Amino acid sequence: MNSITIEELAVRMPIGGVMLDGDLAIPQAARGSVIFAHGSGSSRHSSRNRFVAHELQSAGFCTLLMDLLTEEEERVDDRTGHLRFDIELLAGRLAGARQWLKKSKKRKKNLDKKMIKKFRGLGNKGRR
Repeated sequence: MNSITIEELAVRMPIGGVMLDGDLAIPQAARGSVIFAHGSGSSRHSSRNRFVAHELQSAGFCTLLMDLLTEEEERVDDRTGHLRFDIELLAGRLAGARQWLKKSKKRKKNLDKKMIKKFRGLGNKGRR
């Protein structure tokens, strides 16, 4: 069985005037990237998504598990429910995270130049 080296980093991303938290995992010679974005009611600490992320890392993909809301916004949204439906806000933050990941010097140092460029079906993934 082949062993793969994976560097794991807690990151803070300046996006849209706030700092968003995430967990970045960079396998040696990664061949692409996958972003797991969490809105209200979930977080980057979800055991199900961490399991899927680990499987992707083992297959050579860089993963970024991130929260789309700050802790304070999450508390407000728990009371009001208004941020979880702010698609413009959430999509803007996801786009910002994608840009941050592309520009990250750490990522460029460790990854091949390949990157998954399209997030197909993004609009339908969060619906139940």
